This record gives sequence, structure tokens and C-alpha cells, in this order.
Amino acid sequence: MKKLGLLLLTLVLLASCSKDDIQSQSVPSDGGNVQARFSLAVNNNMDVSLNVRSSDATVDTTKIENLWVVQFNYSADGTGTIIGTPQYLEGFDPANIAVDLSSDASNVYFIANTYDANTFNSTNCATENQFKALKKLYTSAASIQNDMVNTKKTLPMTGALSNVQLQGMITNPVVMTRSVAKVEFSYTTAFPAGQSFTITGVRLCYAPTTIKYSGATEADFLTDAAADYFDYPVETITTGVNDQNGSFMFYMPENLKGTDQSGNTEPRNKSGLSGRKCSYIEVKGTTGNGTSVIYKIFLGNDDIADYNVNRNKDYKVTATFMGTSLFDYRITQKNDLRREESNCYMMTPSSTIYIPVNRANTGNLAAGLVAPLNDISNSNWTCGLVWSDATGGGTTAGVVNTVVQDPAVQGYIKVTAGTAIGNAVVCVKNSSNNIVWSWHIWVTNYVPETRTNGTTSGLNGVTFMDRNLGAEVAAPVGATPDVNALGLLYQWGRKDPFVNTNAVSGSTTAATIYSTGSTTVTMSTAAATSSLFDAIKAPLTMYYNTTNPYDWYTSTTNNDLWGGTATVPSKTVFDPCPTGWRVPKQEAWTGIAPSFGTYNSLTYTWKMEASGAGNFPLAGQRGAANVQYSAGSPATGVLPGVGGSYWTATPNGSTGAYFLSLNTASVNVTGSQARANVCSVRCVRE
Repeated sequence: MKKLGLLLLTLVLLASCSKDDIQSQSVPSDGGNVQARFSLAVNNNMDVSLNVRSSDATVDTTKIENLWVVQFNYSADGTGTIIGTPQYLEGFDPANIAVDLSSDASNVYFIANTYDANTFNSTNCATENQFKALKKLYTSAASIQNDMVNTKKTLPMTGALSNVQLQGMITNPVVMTRSVAKVEFSYTTAFPAGQSFTITGVRLCYAPTTIKYSGATEADFLTDAAADYFDYPVETITTGVNDQNGSFMFYMPENLKGTDQSGNTEPRNKSGLSGRKCSYIEVKGTTGNGTSVIYKIFLGNDDIADYNVNRNKDYKVTATFMGTSLFDYRITQKNDLRREESNCYMMTPSSTIYIPVNRANTGNLAAGLVAPLNDISNSNWTCGLVWSDATGGGTTAGVVNTVVQDPAVQGYIKVTAGTAIGNAVVCVKNSSNNIVWSWHIWVTNYVPETRTNGTTSGLNGVTFMDRNLGAEVAAPVGATPDVNALGLLYQWGRKDPFVNTNAVSGSTTAATIYSTGSTTVTMSTAAATSSLFDAIKAPLTMYYNTTNPYDWYTSTTNNDLWGGTATVPSKTVFDPCPTGWRVPKQEAWTGIAPSFGTYNSLTYTWKMEASGAGNFPLAGQRGAANVQYSAGSPATGVLPGVGGSYWTATPNGSTGAYFLSLNTASVNVTGSQARANVCSVRCVRE
């Protein structure tokens, strides 16, 4: 499948003007109040006026309609006390303002366009530091839009005089600085012939809910509570394929998140600071094949490492979408919003994907069951983490950080990966709290679409992944074995993965899995079931069978679960492989024999690169009669390092399914085995 890339991204930052020095006439030595006359001049960093977002409101970015003046005894550390009471002015000429102020050395603040005569008083501004801590709260995107833009059509501003002694007219204007940033986003698409990308929506995400009247510092943004940020509503674009060029504009409070200290030098790697709510433009669109994609374009004072969005700056972001790219991390996950349904999603660390919950309906309908979700709105289902194979589940250090519903994206599970490489299973539950579908999350830096990452091909016209499904690494061919190459195990026809042992050879102990944090989870066993829906509800349960035909599913022999039959030759809703990949049919292995490769006893790996099929570890197998390994009973399974079994999608009548069998001396592709056995899967391209 094509992966979209953002190949051109330019941020043009207009530098903020410095404040003019303040000049005044001499002040009488005995102090006292004087009538100070001054004018206001708005820093001209921003354009005079523009249409704001998609509304008809026009903001005059230089207009001052009301003004607060607050004066403090001079101090360098903010401990100065208030002089008099804060003064609120309306109906004045900004070029000629007269206010009674003290002539003592002082710091004076000017706050424009609050539209509130009760904002400041002698109590909340008793000292300069108290004043500096005051904030204007905007409870939502709608309030900041309506308050600043649609209704008032002005912007909040501040100005200051530092260590001045006032008398008469101040010769230079007080420079007023807008308390918000302006973000202008323009886009165009220029895809090669045969490809297309239609923009369907744009929004600004992670705007702070508060404006600090006196100006903020990075220290004010060290915490990232969800209540302190909001996302603007999605600006929907409905003009279809003809709307390949456009622009939007937003005003937002400053968000000073600092810089990336990792030494990054690539714009494509600007993907946010870990755990921080850095502001970004989100662009949603659809490719020509119907796949929805989300791009995140992070703001800042450069397009590489700076995430600061400063007040009174105009951030001009121009994006041209013009082709494919596999490694642009501004695309949260190459196909972030998934229209295609799958049972396994590959993610890179710290990335985000949206999984359609409608899979629960299509999967169960295909199985002849009643659809468990009557609709796919966010009101009638919940979601969560079932297990992961690393500690830290539910945190940034785990395999999966969060599994949530996104109110802005109805009908999808939003999964954000942690920093750990590994595997996890997430699920959706109905109103009865029953799991109605689950998905394997494979967090890896492996990109099987690129041959440079080791994907092999050429055997019988089939392209193989270079590692087992769920493996962290490809099978080693040197001298050192690696347990991370074993991957996950599957019962034939089921979509749900099970962990392997905790050692590359000789161990009967299953690897530990966790729910959240360091809480462990146990995979259970149960007698073979006659209910396919029971198996769907129990992704942690392996089903055993001690009698012929040793199938985990006893209601009827279902030869079509993995699509290896003549009647159902394609990938099915129970196939465990990622999008674009599937369990191989038996003919994919035709011609495989020991002569195609060599066995490496140091790494317990068959090296069959010459065949085009890749390298295969002896990853073991759990037997149908007792699907858990049992010390002293090796006949119930084959230990890693001793043998390995790889499923095909092809059933063998009603008695089993074909598989690739490996041991230390031979390779066999003609046999079949019980479907309750738990074996490895090596995916091939569809």
C-alpha cells in the first residue's frame, strides 16, 4: 500500500519587534501624582486584518477599544506593591491618553481589550508578582473564537514601562504587543500521475486554555494537564478533488514548549516532544484508494527542533503534499486513520493510529454471528489494553501508552504506542463489558514494504517478511541466538496471538505478559469450544483437544477461517497478519527442502535465503492435547531450539492444516497437523 509523505514543509517566522526605550521629562524631587500623557502604538508584526478561519468575522489586529493601567512601585524582582488602584478606560483616543499616575519610580502595565471592568483590583494585584501570575481563561475553542474573533473582532494586548518616573507627555509611544500568536496554514497537493490526495479537514491542536496577561515563560508550560489545552473544531472541506489548494488561519495563546535536545537535524523527524502537548496543525485527507491519512505539522520557531509558539508572532506554514514517503515522522503513522480493517497493526514507537471498531461487526457477520455493536458511535462501547509483553503498559515507557476513544473521531480506537519495542493486544467491549473484537499491536521499527529492511522474495513468486509475526528482530545467522526472533504463536484459524517461551532453547516457561504497569496477566487454557464467538471474546485463552480431530473449534470443521481454500482463496477477517500481508497458502512453500538452506546450530536457525524465503528460527510449538508447555511432558509440544512449525492457510480436509516443519536435521512442507496446535506465522504479501 502506498504511504503518504509530507515532502515540503516551510515555516516562516516573522520576528517580534523589540520594545522602544521610554523617554520622559524630569520629575520633581518631591514625587506625587502627575497627569501622564502617552500614546499607544501596536507592534506591527502581524498583518492588519485577515479573514479568520472559515468565519466571516474580520479581526482588526491593531484596534484598541479598552485599556487597563496598573502601576507598581519599582522593583527588579516583582515584589513592588501596587500604587493606587487599577484604572479601566473606555472611549479614548489611543494617540492621546491622560491618566493620573504616581511620579515615583515605578513599573506600569497596560492591558488592552479585556472588555471587563472587573478584571483587576487592589487585591489580585497587590504586588507585581501577583499581577504577573494572573491569567485569562478560555474554556474551549469556541470561547476563544467567539470572544476574540467573532464578537469583539480585536485581540488582547499588553504593554509595559519599566523603572520610569512620569511627568507630562511620554515622547515615545507605549508599544502594545498582542497576547496571542497567529497561525496561517496554506496547502497544495502535487501528486504524481496516478496518485491523489484529497484534503478533507484541518484543525489546530493543543492550544493552551489560558493567556497570561504579563507574558509567559517556558516554566509556565512544564505541566501538561489535559484540562489546560484544547483542540479547535475540525474545519471540514467538502469541495472534493477540486479543492487541492486552500488556506486557514487561527489565533491561539502562546505555548512555550522549548526545544528538542536530541540533536535532530531533519525536518521530517519533527514529531513532538515526548509526553508534551506541543501545538500542531492536523491535516486529514483521503488517498485515491480510499485510505484516510492524518498528518501532524508541529509549530515552532524553526521546522526542526523548536516547539515554542510565541505571542505576537505570525507563523506561516506552507505544506505541499507531493508523493510518497516511508520515513516522514510528521505523519503520525503512515496510514494513521485506518479505513482498511485488519487484525494486526504495525506501529513505530510513540506513533498513533486510529483503528475502526466496525471490524467487530464485519468480523462477526462474516462468522455467521449477530453483530455485537448496533452502531459505532463512541457512546455504546469501551476500549482498553488486554496485554503487552513489556512492563509499563499504559505509560510512555510501555509498548502501548494509551487506548482511548477520541471524541473528534467517531467509531475509532485511538492507540498511541509507547517507546518500547514489542507486542500488545487491545480490544473493544460492548455495553455488557464483553470483548467483541481485539487487535494485535506490533510496535516495531521494521518496515516490511522496503526491501532494504530485509524483506525477501522470489520463492514461487511470493514475497515473505524477513521475520516471524510479532518478532522484534529477524532470525540471526551468526553465532548468537536471540529470543526476540521467536515471535508469537497462533492456533490455526484464529486471529489472536500467544506469547512464546522466555528462552531461545530448552525453556518450557511462557514469557511474562502484563496488563498495565507491572501487573502480570496469565494466558489460560480451556477445553475446545463449539462457539466461535466464545473464542473471539477470549483472546487470552488457548483451547485444547485430546480427541480426534484435535481442533480447537468443535462445532463444525471450518476450512475457510484463514482463506486457504478454493472457495475462499483470499485473506479473511480472521487472518492475523498486518494490512497488505496474509498467512501463506501451502503452495508458497513448494520446493522448500534442506537443499535450499543450511542449519545453524549456534542460533537454532535455518538459513534459507537462497530459496527466497528467508531465515527461520526453531521457534517451537505447543501441542493440541495440552497447549501449554509442561515440564516433563515435552510430547505435548516441541521446545524452541528443538523444532519449529509454521502455519499455512491451507486446511487438510477435516483432519488438520498444512505447515512448514523444521527440526535440527530437516525441513518438510508436505505434512499436516492438528489445528489446536500453537505455531508460528510468517506473513507473505497479499
